[in-house]
Amino acid sequence: MKSDRLSFNIAIAQDTLRRCWPLWAAYLVYLIITLPISILSYIRMNTWVEDITWLTGDLNSRVMTLGIHQAEAAIVIGMLTVMVLFGYLYNSRGNTLMNTLPVRRESMFLTLYLTGLIPLLLCQFLTMLLTALLTRGSGISMQSYLIWFACSAFGMLFFYGFSCFCAMLTGNLIVLPAVYAVLNLTAFALESCVNSCVSTLVYGMPDGKGPWLAFLSPIVYIDHKVMTLVNPDYTVSFKGLPVLAAYALAGLVFAVFAMLMYRKRRMESVSDLVAVQVLKPIFRICMAVGTAFVCGAFLFSSFFNTIVFGASAAWLMGVLLVLGAALGWIAAEMLIRRSVRIFPLPWKGLAAVCACCILTVVIAETDLTGYEKRIPDLQNVENVSLGMDVCTFREPENIAAMEALHQELIDKKDIYDGGNAEFMKAANHRLNGPVPISTKEIGMDAYAREIFQYYIPLTYHLTDGTTLDRYYTVRFYPDDVDNPDTTIGRLVTLLNTREGIESRMFGGEIPLEEKNINYAEIDVETASGGWTQKRLTQRELVDLWESAMVPDAEDGNLCLLTIADTENNLKTQTNMRIEVSLQDFQNSQEQRYWYHSFRVFTFSDRCLDWIRENTDLEWTTMAAVREEQNLLEAQYAAVG
Repeated sequence: MKSDRLSFNIAIAQDTLRRCWPLWAAYLVYLIITLPISILSYIRMNTWVEDITWLTGDLNSRVMTLGIHQAEAAIVIGMLTVMVLFGYLYNSRGNTLMNTLPVRRESMFLTLYLTGLIPLLLCQFLTMLLTALLTRGSGISMQSYLIWFACSAFGMLFFYGFSCFCAMLTGNLIVLPAVYAVLNLTAFALESCVNSCVSTLVYGMPDGKGPWLAFLSPIVYIDHKVMTLVNPDYTVSFKGLPVLAAYALAGLVFAVFAMLMYRKRRMESVSDLVAVQVLKPIFRICMAVGTAFVCGAFLFSSFFNTIVFGASAAWLMGVLLVLGAALGWIAAEMLIRRSVRIFPLPWKGLAAVCACCILTVVIAETDLTGYEKRIPDLQNVENVSLGMDVCTFREPENIAAMEALHQELIDKKDIYDGGNAEFMKAANHRLNGPVPISTKEIGMDAYAREIFQYYIPLTYHLTDGTTLDRYYTVRFYPDDVDNPDTTIGRLVTLLNTREGIESRMFGGEIPLEEKNINYAEIDVETASGGWTQKRLTQRELVDLWESAMVPDAEDGNLCLLTIADTENNLKTQTNMRIEVSLQDFQNSQEQRYWYHSFRVFTFSDRCLDWIRENTDLEWTTMAAVREEQNLLEAQYAAVG
């Protein structure tokens, strides 16, 4: 007779401990190698360091970072433990034996769950104490070790609980790790594939924006949101502990769901791919949708992205999605039935999935949502930026000019949407070339036929705190750059307005002061493809900045965007760049950097005078460098 109350069964726990102690012993050895031995080895290798403050901060940062790694490693340790503890569920004899014991299923699950979890947490706790004892006097704070333990424990609570949940979904031990891995990464991977497919069809839609659902893929989210930060005084801050705590709570919730599913689990589900009957239709749908968008994104981007555009791309994407959905549906049915004899198929569900795929393509291609034509009202725009370091416009007249340019890009969709046939015909006409221009020549080999392309990432920051993002590719000819009547000509004029130059010059959040300078140097490109470098001291950079770079920029002679290395631009560019890297050493919450490369022009008089007076660098124009490079290539070709 089974017990009527939920309780922890000591006899089953003892038997489990006797059988599974090598697993936890191996985990303890792993922890000892990765924490105390690793830290002691690092201390021994750095005994020569005289800056104890730096070394102490580095050691504390290292301990916390190892805690993050342990949280991520729990994705493997948790699953292995569950496979050992609940392995009987996937064996008919063991499953029958365990279910004939006079123990309630809830008690059985609770006993196995705690018997597996407590030793894992105990191993982590003992490792923390051992390391703290062995590293006394090293400067590593107890707080760092507690953070290491919290990260390790929180990660284990989540991945162990989620592993228990996944174990209840399937009746096949071999399939369990695959189900676990897929569910851990599905949200991130599927969102990326859907975004890739839709952005292929929607003109102006950025590819890879987000991902918004990354939190549903814990291993990805933890990697991006949990980190250690070294402050200017070499103290260490830890960011992301609430994220791990939230995942730990979610792991407990998954464990409760696992117990409820275990309570209703059918004994005859051994070896079934899907152990829960009501989940089989959902499995078919998920498999079909996932395969559809994965196939669509992979096949289109791999084989058709540079040769099919416009309506043809929409038709092809629709076909790929439908074929992928059918393939996924058939594969799911084979796995469920464990046979290749799957006909007749439950075709209504497949038809519904295919219809949704086609509807997605139709909505994206016909712009039923109005996404492609949407431009925010001028009064609702706080600023508009083009990429991270290109420029940001805040003045109303420049925002209005940017919106007018945006409208022009929308109106010229037929020309700028991919490498469409209309542009190729125009290119052939302009160049009088008898051979059709391939997309590859327009893109990677643009210099061969003097056809260039420029990427325009637009981000409107609105007054209500939201943003509107668009992304366009503009292809153009060399003489279009200096022509104010062309799209690219108007863009160049706008980017090189006074506000555009000031945005690039002073737009960084870190002021250029001696205390914030990481490094600075002047690089001179040579004909051989190498660089001659002159490192600048902090004081030299400040002097160069204040006496030459800022005045030249104010006169419009520095920090210009040339868009493309056309013949005219190469004649006005020198082969010198001023490289500047800044870091906000005063910020104790976040590590912020600012990097910029300033091309020096033949008319950047103050910069050229400063370089002539303070260095022995010799310069020439980029046109001369390119000409010499072409001569060297011709000589190499003749010799070869």
